[in-house]
Amino acid sequence: MFLELALTSIILGIIVCEHRNLYVAATSLLIQGILLSLPLYGNTTIFNIVLSVISLVVIIPLTIFLAISKTKSYSEEPFTDGLTSISILIFLISIFTIYAILNHLSLKMIFFLSLLTIGVYMMIVKADLIKLGLGLSLVNNATHILTMGVEIPILADVSLTIVKIFTISLIMGLAVGLYNKTGSLDIRKLTLLRW
Repeated sequence: MFLELALTSIILGIIVCEHRNLYVAATSLLIQGILLSLPLYGNTTIFNIVLSVISLVVIIPLTIFLAISKTKSYSEEPFTDGLTSISILIFLISIFTIYAILNHLSLKMIFFLSLLTIGVYMMIVKADLIKLGLGLSLVNNATHILTMGVEIPILADVSLTIVKIFTISLIMGLAVGLYNKTGSLDIRKLTLLRW
């Protein structure tokens, strides 16, 4: 069951990264959040499940959907075309998977490294500020994978969730502000938001 969940989440991560329609990308992120909130990982408490649902399924996707609607679903051209980008992503994921297998890492770590790779790649390669926020959300989901089934203090879990929500909200607010000022979401135009 975990392998199917991991593969589905990785495919959804690639869709988030590569799909030009921001609504489809955000919906894929929402579905991934739902899958990651399922209590399939052992020592998961009701509190952890509720906190995951609130952050991964409700607040973060809602914030992203609001930003997309306020920017009229505008999307910047990526730095690389789709086929090249997907090829690079698959190559990077393959490298990390081979590394993990050779070092006898768990499936959970392979899953973590794959989502982390997609998220970081997205933040580096995409020119769109909303895509950058979606990439950061994938990194957040990757960190969520590390905490699945692990007993961590409630205060640490709440703090981590608040930081995730605040960071995504800040990026989406910047995206809306940049779009309202310049009519673009290009991260290279962020300097135009100076006072």
